[in-house]
Amino acid sequence: MDNMAEKKYQVFVSSTYEDLRDYRREAVDTILRLGHLPIGMELFNAASQPPWEIIKNHIDNSDYYIVILAHRYGSLLDDGSGISYTEKEYDYARSKNIPCLGFIIDKETSWPPHYSDNKRNKLESFKNKLQKQLVTYWKNPSELSRKISEALSQEFKKKERPGWVRGSLPSPFPSSNEQLLKVAIGAIENDNLLHFLKWQYASEPILERGGCTYPVAVYPAPKTQWERIDSVLVSPLHTHKQAHYVVNDSTFLDLIRSLQNGGFTLHNDISTPNYTMRSLTVNGELALECGLGDYFSSYRTSEALEWEIRSNIEKLAGSNEEAFNYFLRQLPLRRDLHNSLPSTSSPARNGSGRSASIGISTLIAYKESSEATTPYQLLMRRRAKKGVPLRSGLLHVLPGFMFQPMTDIHREYSIVHNVYREYLEELFGAPEIFNGPDPNYFYSDERLQYLQSLMNDCQAKLYFTGIGVNLLNLRPEICTLLVISTPEWYKKGDKEPEHRWKINEEFTHIREGVAPAGEFVGSFSLDNDLEMIKKASIYPDRTVPAGAAAFWLGVDTLRELLKDPS
Repeated sequence: MDNMAEKKYQVFVSSTYEDLRDYRREAVDTILRLGHLPIGMELFNAASQPPWEIIKNHIDNSDYYIVILAHRYGSLLDDGSGISYTEKEYDYARSKNIPCLGFIIDKETSWPPHYSDNKRNKLESFKNKLQKQLVTYWKNPSELSRKISEALSQEFKKKERPGWVRGSLPSPFPSSNEQLLKVAIGAIENDNLLHFLKWQYASEPILERGGCTYPVAVYPAPKTQWERIDSVLVSPLHTHKQAHYVVNDSTFLDLIRSLQNGGFTLHNDISTPNYTMRSLTVNGELALECGLGDYFSSYRTSEALEWEIRSNIEKLAGSNEEAFNYFLRQLPLRRDLHNSLPSTSSPARNGSGRSASIGISTLIAYKESSEATTPYQLLMRRRAKKGVPLRSGLLHVLPGFMFQPMTDIHREYSIVHNVYREYLEELFGAPEIFNGPDPNYFYSDERLQYLQSLMNDCQAKLYFTGIGVNLLNLRPEICTLLVISTPEWYKKGDKEPEHRWKINEEFTHIREGVAPAGEFVGSFSLDNDLEMIKKASIYPDRTVPAGAAAFWLGVDTLRELLKDPS
């Protein structure tokens, strides 16, 4: 196959913004129709000019550059040079030998006076500079679109650039996007992001332990709800899906699909229904009002929010209010979502405008010995390279899963039911049956029956510990704690192969008899948060936010239970 037909080019679109908004849209759409990748002010949100270093990096990664001029010269840089951002972008692209194409408004075209400025001499000088190279004139948006298409098509043939070809690199990404993914994955290492979240969601109880701040708000369950696990779910369930999403972006979904050959995979059936948050009430007993959604909608909305904030992290240049306000302007999905809600409503507890899929995470605490001094083992594992790449390789409790029905949306609207099913699937590799005749198919599994027998004998108990809301994707997590006080549960796996753990493929595998470094089944002194963090490496940048919420809410509940065993 001809590489030219498959090669994708990045084209930087430069211009002043407000006066040429519709014309830029035509340029961007034209480049997309040609099958290539436009980049420019739309990426930054032009309400505020991004730092020059960010602009320069995007020009460096571009194959071609186009500039569109009308009757406005534009904002001057504050470096004393006296030139505009647009002209400096052009000069820089030329200095990097990037093919440049100019598109100037025809002098005879009428133009709104308020879309001109008082820098006429500078503008004419810039136009004269452009006219020394290849320049095309236009009168309206449709003509501009046609001429951009013609000029770029010719330029692609005359001056072939590196671009990228699917499969031509070890990674399924071009180098620039591969670097962007690395930036996104490492975003939590940036302390400014955590400060930004504390500023943005100042009214929410953000999780802080041992000097560490996690990007998750936590709402502990009152003791009256610990044993009434399903009491948090408001009935009836809303069975109609939301008709309108304020957040609606497929970029991250497409990114994951392009990573399929790299090990990341989407759920087998991305249209599978799941339960979503409509609202969360935290005054008194917790109450979670739920509706229906699906994986696809969750990726397009909630996961897109997380991708947006992570991939733009380099635009967060400080930890003061000015830097935070600038950064928020670079996050149009999140900003539009916030603006769509009443001022008295927090997006952390209001699920409107997106598909806020609910997760359930369970911390398992068990004993290996019957001696009174034997500490509880707390079970966590490192996520494998599967599913959402932003969370691969991070620690998580297990089972940790999406709250979803397999067969019947009403009969399976139960936390306990879902925990039992995923307990079998994630710890023992039991298969899940979608759309089967009986949603209770797994209750006959002897491993679940054994656990239930321990519960009946008061040697095991499941508790509802609270709700965490991941502030990156604004998705809630129902947190539970499974306490198994008899060592026979653990020993049974040594004696009977069918009871041996077979951690599923979403987590890295347990080596026979050995907990690999950095992936642990660990015992702790529950007295010191910082020592627990150090021992298990439960740092914010190494732990799934939902897993951190479930871990610490579970630890707090276990501490209280040990104080008062009754």
